Amino acid sequence: MKNIKYLKLIAKENLNIESSIGMLPTLSFIQKIGISKAILKASGLKEGKAGKKQVALLILCILAIIDGTTNIRQIPHFIQKNRHLCFLLGFKELPKYDAIYKLLKRINKDNSFVKKIKAMMQDIIKKYYINDQEAIIADIDATYMETKKESGSLNYKNEKSISALLCHIGKEKIVWDFDLREGSSSPAYGISKIVNDFFAKTNDIKIQKLIRSDSAGYQGEVINICERKGAYFVIKVSEHYDFDQLVKDKAYTKYEDEKDCIYSTDLIHTMNNTDPFRVVGYTENYEGELFSRSGYIATNIGKEKAGYEIVKIYRKRATQEQSIEELKNESGFRYVPSKDKDINNIYGCLCILAYNIMVLIQYLMKSKGIDLDWEIMDKRFRIKTFRYYFIHLAGKIVKRSRQIIVYIAKIENKWWEALLSFWNSCFGFGFYYR
Repeated sequence: MKNIKYLKLIAKENLNIESSIGMLPTLSFIQKIGISKAILKASGLKEGKAGKKQVALLILCILAIIDGTTNIRQIPHFIQKNRHLCFLLGFKELPKYDAIYKLLKRINKDNSFVKKIKAMMQDIIKKYYINDQEAIIADIDATYMETKKESGSLNYKNEKSISALLCHIGKEKIVWDFDLREGSSSPAYGISKIVNDFFAKTNDIKIQKLIRSDSAGYQGEVINICERKGAYFVIKVSEHYDFDQLVKDKAYTKYEDEKDCIYSTDLIHTMNNTDPFRVVGYTENYEGELFSRSGYIATNIGKEKAGYEIVKIYRKRATQEQSIEELKNESGFRYVPSKDKDINNIYGCLCILAYNIMVLIQYLMKSKGIDLDWEIMDKRFRIKTFRYYFIHLAGKIVKRSRQIIVYIAKIENKWWEALLSFWNSCFGFGFYYR
């Protein structure tokens, strides 16, 4: 696989569009952070030409998902549209769908590839993301991947599916861990294992950690793990627990701002084999809503945080719901491609890897890049917006000796200069603009 070291962009007014040139720096980024080598190691393929060619095919699958492919059968169309990437990756002929399917089936026997690539992905996240954080929040939630295959089972919506348990971390909502189960699996199944693995793999990083989950995470084992590791938890109390009689005579504290009104009160509760912990009862009145919302949140955060602050911390779980929606609708995670469990697992893994690459590029561009006063960079934007600005760039590619020359549409010269400056300052690429 050839590394892209020399890339020159030349602006032209009249241009025949050939492909998405944003794939070139994306491919460089994948090579730079070591994903190519990690895939070769995890797959167990030999380091000869055949092994590198199969790794390149997996890289093409990841690039196709980054480009917006939502189904494994659309990957050949992406390959046809971006044939220059195939030649850069060492292909003399364009790979076909059968080759992709057979490769996925062969390298992930007994889910071995997914386990190794997941560990590799976590090492990359630790190196480029977690080590820069002062504290980290891990959000855990379950979703499902739709299927019409025999491998699916009925979920709570009475639809055939495979259940996915996801753990997102940080403000950027990078996917740290995942587990694909039967569609009929309880959302609570496997949460304690993901929490325990999260602490085990980040034990060497001495920052404050917080576990946040809906009522599926309200388990004594999860609470005990957090207490043993010295971490905080903010977890919605299951509706099976009724504290209404306990709070009947308690005074509520009122908090009101421009958007909502929160009434909160404190309790002390315990579960089997747990120490006592704090439970915040709350009632919320939203502007424009007819009915109020009420519930209980379990936490081990002390009284230094008022009840309404605990409620607001829990509310921020909504960002994980948005990230899951992006992962499903914009990164190919909504449907499973096969009735074969191993293929479904590796496809889900590639979707998550592609999603994480885009989120990580966003994070590095904002945190490590040059300081530009861009309104677009002030907040985390959707994957679709990221593709529009950084991936789907119209251009024509020409190879000349050791250089790759990309002719781009002459629309906004300053945008291209700024974009190249970002790529170079963040990732050390040798790109330049003329």
